[in-house]
Amino acid sequence: MYDTSSWVIAAALLASMLVAIETGYRLGRRSQTSIDDPSVAHINAVQASMLGMLALLIGFTFSLALQRFDSRSEAVVAEANAIGTAYLRADLLGDPERDQAKSLIRDYLDLRVIAGRETLAEAAQRLALVQSSNRKLEELWAVVVRALE
Repeated sequence: MYDTSSWVIAAALLASMLVAIETGYRLGRRSQTSIDDPSVAHINAVQASMLGMLALLIGFTFSLALQRFDSRSEAVVAEANAIGTAYLRADLLGDPERDQAKSLIRDYLDLRVIAGRETLAEAAQRLALVQSSNRKLEELWAVVVRALE
């Protein structure tokens, strides 16, 4: 369902709810000719319980969305700190490797910023950017290994 547009899902849900409401209304009109107090009390109880369930679903949905947003924010901050630390530690390398490492880290950072701006609908472009950034990391690792040798 991730490939399906949100508008299509919402429209399908709305249509199915309208069909269910109309079907229930017609069946209710056919089975009961007059409205009395016990049936009104029963309808009010069902309506209250349905609204309670809706409130719970909305609450859980917002809770999960907030948790996901917080997790993503923490991951972005952790990656930014790691990039900054790697850039500072590149100063510990020798002269030719230091310049290469810092250049690769800047390139990696540019790729990650561009990948962060891509939407989920642009999955192929996002995947290509992530693969490019992984290649930059491999190049950086090779520079560090050469410096240590």
